[in-house]
Amino acid sequence: MATRAGKLANRRLTQVAQQKLLAEQAGDLARERLVQIKIEKQRADDETAIARAVGDFLQDGILGQLETSLKTDPTFRADPNLTLRTILDRAAAQVGEGFFVDQPLVEIEIRHTIGNAYRSVGQYEKSVEQLTRSYELAVQHLGEDDHNNWVTLHNLAISQSAVGDERAAIDSLELALAGLKRHSGPFSSNTLVTTSALAYAEAETMLRRAVEIMQEHQPDDWLTSAYQAFLGQALLKQEEYEEVETALIAGYEGLASQIDQIPESQRPYVNQAVRSLVELYRATEKPDKADEWKEKLPKRK
Repeated sequence: MATRAGKLANRRLTQVAQQKLLAEQAGDLARERLVQIKIEKQRADDETAIARAVGDFLQDGILGQLETSLKTDPTFRADPNLTLRTILDRAAAQVGEGFFVDQPLVEIEIRHTIGNAYRSVGQYEKSVEQLTRSYELAVQHLGEDDHNNWVTLHNLAISQSAVGDERAAIDSLELALAGLKRHSGPFSSNTLVTTSALAYAEAETMLRRAVEIMQEHQPDDWLTSAYQAFLGQALLKQEEYEEVETALIAGYEGLASQIDQIPESQRPYVNQAVRSLVELYRATEKPDKADEWKEKLPKRK
C-alpha cells in the first residue's frame, strides 16, 4: 500500500514538474512574442515617421520653396517651363548639403525616392549617385541584411546598366539575390524577380558582345539582326527603354528583309521582335505606335 502511494506521489510530482516546465515555456514564448510585437511596432512607427518626413520634405522643402519665393520676393518670376528634373536637382542639392545629417534613416529613404525619380526621367547617372549613397547609408546605419537593401540594389542595378556599367549592375543584382535567398528563400516572388533580372543583365552583356562580333564579321547575316532583336528584348525586360527601340527596330527590319534566308524554324523571331515593340510602346504610353506595330502581327484565325 505504501509502495503504491509512493508511486502515485512520484507520478503527481512528475506531472507537477511537467506542468511547471510547460508554464515556464509558455511564459518564455509569451515574453518573446511581446518583444517581437514591440520590435514590429517600433519598426512600423519608424517607417511611418520616415514616410511623414519624406512627404514633408517634398511638400515643404521643395514645393514650399516656390510658394515662399512667390510671397516674399517681389522680383521672383515663376518658371512656366519648370521641369521635374529641375525639382529633383533642387531636392538632391538640399540633401547633399546635409539637410538630414541627424536623420540618417530619413536621408536613406529620400535618396532612394530621388534616385528612383531620376531613373523615371532618364537621368541614370544621377540615379546611380543617389541610390548608391542610399545603400551605403543603409549598410552603415541598418546593417547589410536590412530587407530594404535588396530593393535599393535592384533599382541601382537598373540604372547602372542604363549607363553602360554592366559589371556593376551584375554585382548589385548578385548581392541582392544572395540577401533575398537568405531572408525570403529561393522561391519568393522578390527572389524570382531578381533572379530573372540577373539573368537578363548577364544575357545583355553577352548579347552586346555577340552583336559587336557579328557586325564586324558578318554584318549582312540574318543572325546579326536576330542578335540585335534579342538584345532589345533583354533591355526591355530591364526597362532600359532608351536603347530598346533602336535595337528592336534594327533587328526587326533586318530579319524582315531577309525572311527568305531564315530557316523556317527560326522565322518566329520576326514576330517576337514585333511583340516586343508593342510591349515597349505600351510600357512607354504610346498606344498609337503600339497599335501600328500590332497590325504587323498575323491575324488569329
